[in-house]
Amino acid sequence: TQQGVVFLINDNQEVIAASNYELLEELDITQSSIYELLTKSHTDWDQVRLHSEKCVIKNTAILETDWNLVAIIPVAEMKQPSRRIASFMIAIMFAAILLAGVCIIWFSAWFTKRMQRLAMQMVNVRSGNLDIVIHNDDSDEVGMLYDSFNYMLLEMKKLMQQQYESGKAIKNAELKALQA
Repeated sequence: TQQGVVFLINDNQEVIAASNYELLEELDITQSSIYELLTKSHTDWDQVRLHSEKCVIKNTAILETDWNLVAIIPVAEMKQPSRRIASFMIAIMFAAILLAGVCIIWFSAWFTKRMQRLAMQMVNVRSGNLDIVIHNDDSDEVGMLYDSFNYMLLEMKKLMQQQYESGKAIKNAELKALQA
């Protein structure tokens, strides 16, 4: 990591090599602090505080030598990638919710518009206009309502025509009966 440091020390707690000497000096790791760090660190990563910053430390003995490999990494730097991922995921979730909201609004407006169109045509039929045909290209539930509405109007026209014809026939029959 950028702010982490790895170094080799011998049994006398002298630094033999380091990945970043400047950072090692900034952390102010002296022989006494190395000993203290090594006594705190065993086999797993342990948390320590260096200059009020939480760090994790790992101490590993190098076989057949008197050297130890010590790694010190600030916890904040380890968490930084996960924070970026969390921010990215939150942004994606926000965008997805926004997109879903737009889609819901668009769909409900489209559906409501179709239902309002049917309701307006029903008002026209109530006022006596039976020459209405709703053009339909959809096969969903609203499309089925449109088709049923058109069929109902066609059947009403047929029944009214039949009633008119039968009324006309009755009148003709009554007129002939009166003439006879």
